[in-house]
Amino acid sequence: SRMVVLGTNWEPVLWDLRNQRELSRLGSVDARQVCFHPGGRRFVSLGRKPRIHDGFDGRELITLEAGQMPATFSGDGRDLICRLSPQEMIIYKTEDWKISGEAEIFQNRLNIVRQRLDLTAGR
Repeated sequence: SRMVVLGTNWEPVLWDLRNQRELSRLGSVDARQVCFHPGGRRFVSLGRKPRIHDGFDGRELITLEAGQMPATFSGDGRDLICRLSPQEMIIYKTEDWKISGEAEIFQNRLNIVRQRLDLTAGR
């Protein structure tokens, strides 16, 4: 099993826990959060922009256009969900790293719930 450690110098380190050894340093990646894909094949580091890394050697595979922490992969690993702003989220499909339209649908549903809560709070 593998783990990424974030230190005070913001240089993430990919560790092999089973053999107790460092696999790679991710260099000067601006990372404030790291989360692994459920299958362990890749992980995302979140700083100024989300960066997808190979889960075995730490290589950066792609930098996504937008997203902030907190972030998580869906349980089935098909989506990466990130905060876009304090009121918005963004969902990437992990098969091609394209933005999913589901984020807009989810955001609309969330707004409806907020509106209903506002209406009932005044009663």
